[in-house]
Amino acid sequence: KHGEPLHPGDLQHHRVLAMPKHRQGNSYQWSLNDGSSDQLFAVNPILVANDPAALKGALLCGEGVMIAPDVMVKPFVEMGHVQRVLAGWIGGEYELNAVFPRGHTQSPKVRAFVDFLVERLNLEIDYMSAHCPMLEQQCKAAQEREAEDTAAVGLRILEAAVP
Repeated sequence: KHGEPLHPGDLQHHRVLAMPKHRQGNSYQWSLNDGSSDQLFAVNPILVANDPAALKGALLCGEGVMIAPDVMVKPFVEMGHVQRVLAGWIGGEYELNAVFPRGHTQSPKVRAFVDFLVERLNLEIDYMSAHCPMLEQQCKAAQEREAEDTAAVGLRILEAAVP
């Protein structure tokens, strides 16, 4: 509808769907990484919502561009309803933690749910690495570091990048 941004600097001239966390003072900025450093780019959102699902609805209607986690948009990318733009650039990372109360026995249902999340997140990271060369390099480096770290034992929930 409004063309594809070819560089993050083009975003200030595109219809952007943003979250309140992107606000810096009186303006909005997206922090994007090109593989060497994080850089801030000015955006002028047409819609701001604190729930990414609300922004996803506008995205699917063709109303703008948004930073979205792969797990949220993967099915729509695969069906051709939306496309990834700004290849070679990724958004910030989000941390996901499974927290358990100390001294309590872990329920088998909770354990199964956490195992399910870990499995699904690994699949999502594999999917993204196939679509983002920079993320693929980061995943390979992380796998090499993890292989070297044989002393670490326990549950790890991986961080996922937001395209």
